Amino acid sequence: MNLINHLKDCIFGFLISFILTTLAYMFVVNISFPILVIKLVTLLFAAIQIFVQLIYFINIKEVSKLDKNIYIGSLLFTLIIIFIILGGSLWIFYNINGK
Repeated sequence: MNLINHLKDCIFGFLISFILTTLAYMFVVNISFPILVIKLVTLLFAAIQIFVQLIYFINIKEVSKLDKNIYIGSLLFTLIIIFIILGGSLWIFYNINGK
């Protein structure tokens, strides 16, 4: 892939990421929605942004099948680590007032 196409992909990915971040921010700032809806929409925007970054910044669309398996494995590992960190933090916050 040449440099011009790579720059176009990076700029397009940046614009999509910027739009998703702005939409999530505007949705959270608007307090007229129930908190559960705000949480679900924010998680949806975050999940979409993960895939946008995989496609446009890591260029997963141009790799072989073996490399895709490596990327998927590393993505799953990352998700497990995030789950452990977030789950552990929430567990600590929940139990911090207990005796």
